[in-house]
Amino acid sequence: MMVGSLGIPVWPIFGYTCYEIIAKLNDEARARIGLDTTIWHNHGFMQLSTQDQASIRACVVSYDSWNIGNSSESERDFGVVFQHSDGTWTSYAPDGEGWLNVVFWEISYHDLTLSRPGMTPWDTATTARILMLMLASEYDEPANAEVYCLV
Repeated sequence: MMVGSLGIPVWPIFGYTCYEIIAKLNDEARARIGLDTTIWHNHGFMQLSTQDQASIRACVVSYDSWNIGNSSESERDFGVVFQHSDGTWTSYAPDGEGWLNVVFWEISYHDLTLSRPGMTPWDTATTARILMLMLASEYDEPANAEVYCLV
């Protein structure tokens, strides 16, 4: 058995590595936002209009801008959504123009009570997924640590 950089086993299970299983489960979690996935928003995200929030969620569901910088161990658990100067939201940074807002999203793993980190993200019987949506400006700001939970 090999172990990846995050301590997750990388042995083949039914022909897939644990990372491939986790990526598939994360894709399914994004596709079923609010059904199988708990959503947490930071304060700044909640200040966006309802229409902007819906547009961002649509971008998260259809997200396909994967690269080594935003997907640890290819788990497809992090992404960035940009608001272009015309107000539209996409997962692609605007070329040659600025953007109005940037939103980070991240999937984290917890036990089924959501009280502790999930230690087996490839096992849906023991692990729940939480999708966190936050303005990029809120990232790493303790003052904005208050989280709003929407199930």
